[in-house]
Amino acid sequence: MKRQALLSCAMFVFLCLTGTAVGGADLGDGAVFRLPPIDNDDLLTEDSLTAGPGVAPRFALPVEVKIDPFTYGSWTTLNDGSMQWRLVVSSPGAKSLNFGFTRYTMPPGGELRIHSLDKEQTIRPFTAADNKPHGQLWTPLLPTAEAVLELRVSAEGYRSLELELTHIGHGYRTFGDVQESGSCNVDVICPEGDDWRDEIRSVAVISTGGSTFCTGFMVNNTAQDLRPLFMTADHCGIAGSAPSLVVFWNYENSTCRVPGSGASGGGGDGSLAQFQTGSTLLATSNPSDFTLVVLDDAPDEVWNVHWAGWDRSGNDFPSSVGIHHPSTDEKRISIDNDPTSTTSYLGSSVPGDGTHIRVLDWDLGTTEGGSSGSPLFNPAHRAIGQLHGGNAACGNDTEDWYGHIAVSWEGGGTPGNRLRDHLDPAGTGTMFIDGRDASAIGVAPKQVDVCAPDDALFALTVAQIGGSSSSVTLSATGQPAGTATAFSANPVVPPATSTLTISNTGAAAAGSYAIDISGTSSGGTEMDSATLRVFSGVPLAPGLTAPVNGALNQPARPTLSWTPPAGGSDYTVEIALDAAFTNVVVSQTVGETTFLPAADLATNTLHYWRVLAANICGAGGTSSVRTFTTQAAPGDCSTGTTAVVAFADDMEGGAPGWVHGGSGDTWHLSATRTHGGSNSYLAIGVSSVSDQLLDSPAISLPATGSALSLQFWNYQEIEDSFSGCFDSGVLEISTDGATWTRLEAELQTDPYDGAVGGGSSNPLAGSNGWCADPQDWFRSVVDLSAWAGQTVRFRFRLGTDSSVSREGWYIDDVVVQSCEVGASEIFSDGFESGGTSMWSIITP
Repeated sequence: MKRQALLSCAMFVFLCLTGTAVGGADLGDGAVFRLPPIDNDDLLTEDSLTAGPGVAPRFALPVEVKIDPFTYGSWTTLNDGSMQWRLVVSSPGAKSLNFGFTRYTMPPGGELRIHSLDKEQTIRPFTAADNKPHGQLWTPLLPTAEAVLELRVSAEGYRSLELELTHIGHGYRTFGDVQESGSCNVDVICPEGDDWRDEIRSVAVISTGGSTFCTGFMVNNTAQDLRPLFMTADHCGIAGSAPSLVVFWNYENSTCRVPGSGASGGGGDGSLAQFQTGSTLLATSNPSDFTLVVLDDAPDEVWNVHWAGWDRSGNDFPSSVGIHHPSTDEKRISIDNDPTSTTSYLGSSVPGDGTHIRVLDWDLGTTEGGSSGSPLFNPAHRAIGQLHGGNAACGNDTEDWYGHIAVSWEGGGTPGNRLRDHLDPAGTGTMFIDGRDASAIGVAPKQVDVCAPDDALFALTVAQIGGSSSSVTLSATGQPAGTATAFSANPVVPPATSTLTISNTGAAAAGSYAIDISGTSSGGTEMDSATLRVFSGVPLAPGLTAPVNGALNQPARPTLSWTPPAGGSDYTVEIALDAAFTNVVVSQTVGETTFLPAADLATNTLHYWRVLAANICGAGGTSSVRTFTTQAAPGDCSTGTTAVVAFADDMEGGAPGWVHGGSGDTWHLSATRTHGGSNSYLAIGVSSVSDQLLDSPAISLPATGSALSLQFWNYQEIEDSFSGCFDSGVLEISTDGATWTRLEAELQTDPYDGAVGGGSSNPLAGSNGWCADPQDWFRSVVDLSAWAGQTVRFRFRLGTDSSVSREGWYIDDVVVQSCEVGASEIFSDGFESGGTSMWSIITP
């Protein structure tokens, strides 16, 4: 009992180990969050005490945490203006780590990467495409004890980011641990799987809650609409945590290990790279132990997933086949040549309560923990149930029980606990359907470009059509007149491959052709399509259309467009800061005739642009060069005007005229963080109530000119809350030094982060303020046009509540300026044009 109490404590870091989880070491990748010590042997012992039929095995201990990028980790502003956050997570002794984010909203262009310290182990990037209605993201496991979380967002996206990590899975056993599964198991690649190739592709290993593992399978419906319906066992625990489901496809050994050999009982070479994450619960029921979800996304086409058929007749069958992941080892196949019977769970009386299918004993292979939720197929290759539990293992002849699809069909009588509404959405009354692929005929690549007279090659994969194993005859239509087609193999017996070659393209007219490839067998006809593009030479130059040459006030991300020349297929867009294109700031190749830069261009700046055309035959013509000027951003002076500075202080001269005070005042010149030079002003975010004031000198604002503004750089590490601020900073203005007005609508580049709760002890409670936690150096621009011609002071005011300290608020490089027409420079030369004819070299 003492051991179990310790393990329970380890699951709740903030309840049992407050203050011990975070370390300050760098490891080269940012701040470190350390989990408390976890004993893998204790966890394995605990599992041995709870193991049994109908219990989903664990592979990891989920540790509850509360981490977001505004509380932990380190932020950096990159050269392109984007923001990067990094945090190292360490769990000594872990065989793997996985992460559960119960708040996940990634702004467009944002990206979350997770990798090992040496970057040898990585997970695919998570982007805005992973934003789902349930707002969660659960990752696959990373086989390392230390992982780097790396987030990159634009300066704009930083504001809309939502990311909260609430679960870190400390893996104490891995998928396919050596000697976890019995050696009697049979790899699906072995000859015994040859008759079940389609069904094998419907089965996947899954994890739930970052902790438990099971098996499940994709299932077809009568609409034949390829809805990503996925089925497993109720006891696998998905019902309460469907967003945490991670599905791993095609986790299989590459060779047939001899059953009974040491190799078959050892570690395999399967890959967990083909995964998808997230689902929504549709139906679940305990009596027949089923759960049905719809995956957030359809599986990637290249994974070649099969949608399994099913039979709800309730009949018994003379034999059965199970396809599963024993102990989450690579996928295996088991065969029983005895008749099935209908019983209760763990019972042998027929029919019992009728909820389960009893498999008498396995004649080939077995099942184990981790096989739960896997499908049982009848001789017609249709699923009739999913594994609930049993005592089968290598070396015995005991039974297994599968929840009966025939019972799950009506379940508890409502859409939330029966299959009928989801597998037969139109209510056709169908008793059984066959499985299907996304397409029995697969073509890759989907587009082939050729430079005549080269041949075009399309690779084909051919699966069974309509469940028929008969040969498939291939044909193609749509090819250019004058060309010839040939298949490397035709007909073929599925599963099979073939290559379509389209030759003699020199006789074809240049252009784009839709090629349809059909396969016909006794099961029917299926088709896939591809595109052939024939080019007879390199293209001419494109014609630029927008913006017009010399255009002014263009957005920082202008839309560029051009007319395509004959034969153009790829276009390289170049944007430069000089006419010679020696300072190129954007160079990107696209297939369209419009282009939108991925990042902001420099504002208030003259840009040069051109487009280079190309195709498969080579590089073609280059367009003429055009120019545009981007619009002035807040704080910039527009074309034709020049900045006139009314006040500037970089804090390097002791900041004369600045006055600080208030309650709990900590404002002082600091060298800890600076935007430039050696000093900035800092107010500490203390853990007590304070109202800290920093007043500027009196500043006379010009009465004429335009774009009158206050500009300053500030770094914030101020305690925030999920809905606003606990501590906060605000900016105020005064014309008499006695009455102060809070500036808010005037903030042009850095709006307040949120409000301080009205019940807070913070003196600024009830008002909006800054509380980024943290925000790297950022330029705030404030519109002062309403105070033109007046003398004013500015007040930087930091208010804190009675708990939790933060580094504080830094202010640096304060400027007040306006823009004047005609106040131009007498002379300037940045040497960017390359011309030096007006300069002379004088030798003494």
